[in-house]
Amino acid sequence: MTATTRSTLSLRCDSETLADRLTLAFRAAPAKNPVAAMSGVLLRRDPQGAMELVATDGELTIRTSLPAEMSGDGEVVLHRIFSDVVRALPAGAVEVSVDDTGEASVESGRSKFRLRCYSRSDYPDIPEVPEPMVELETGELAHAIEQTVVAASTDRGRPILMGVLLTNEQGRTRLVATDSYRLAIRDLPLAGFLGEGESALLPARGLSEVAKLIGSGSGESQSVEVGVTDTRVAFRVGDTVVIASLIEGEFPSYEQLIPNAYQHRLELEKEAFLAALHRVGLLARDSTPVRLDLSSAGVVLRAIDPELGGEASEEVDAFYMGGEMTIAFNPTYLRDGLDKCDGDRIQIEVTEPLRPAMLSSPEAEAFRYLLMPVRV
Repeated sequence: MTATTRSTLSLRCDSETLADRLTLAFRAAPAKNPVAAMSGVLLRRDPQGAMELVATDGELTIRTSLPAEMSGDGEVVLHRIFSDVVRALPAGAVEVSVDDTGEASVESGRSKFRLRCYSRSDYPDIPEVPEPMVELETGELAHAIEQTVVAASTDRGRPILMGVLLTNEQGRTRLVATDSYRLAIRDLPLAGFLGEGESALLPARGLSEVAKLIGSGSGESQSVEVGVTDTRVAFRVGDTVVIASLIEGEFPSYEQLIPNAYQHRLELEKEAFLAALHRVGLLARDSTPVRLDLSSAGVVLRAIDPELGGEASEEVDAFYMGGEMTIAFNPTYLRDGLDKCDGDRIQIEVTEPLRPAMLSSPEAEAFRYLLMPVRV
């Protein structure tokens, strides 16, 4: 007698919504992983009866829910190709059914697919959302995250520098990130979710996902819920939760890197300076720095490419206070700092050619960007 298969989980939902949520969830899943199942996405029913998609790399987890007609309480881990299939389907309803043989059937219109699933036992346990959660008004939070994560390291050999330090002092939240070549500091008039004097080191990657979620809203005032434990932090934005493991270790004592006073100050128009930096930077490739010749006449940007035997220079109108000097920077790091400064005018304050320079805007002093010069 032939054994019959039975459905362990079935659902029906909008294909475009499902495709969007799969794309969101998969941002937490590594495309390549020693454990093959961790490159997939977990599909299950959430406590409210909606469909929940979960993806994780063990450090960052994204859980997102969407409306669906569902039956069965099984959990299934779908291959990454499932996302490609759903994105390719025509607009309208899609039906997914998983049987006890571990195969998923996907049907929409005249399209039909059979996909093999990963074993649920090969997928890790999903971290719970810390409770209670504190509600925060997002306000400038997404922008503050974007301003600081640019300075975080991407070197996995230096995990502490891959984080963003959040502190709460006198009812103000400060975000700090550094890769040892630059330092970004952003202050927010927000008490935050930490107690007075407390701090937490959050993965920059996780915070970036939170900023994307906030920024993907309708533009109306949103709120974000935050929960934190000794080991992880969770941000809930709408029906999506980003859970990240806190980074263990001591963040560098960044305060001592900031000079108490500066002997040289350059002030100029941001967009004009960025445009000149782009042009001169065409000859500043790889490790070639851009030099700033500072004088009472303004600033001249210069780059020399030894390989091409070429040179570029451009004079930019500026107000400069201090003695004549030349200071050089990595052009990408300099451009990053300028891009993140708000306001139409930028000031660059310097003590001496090989000491860190401070970039900021006199129109938006909540953000500061400290940049190490390059020896030339």
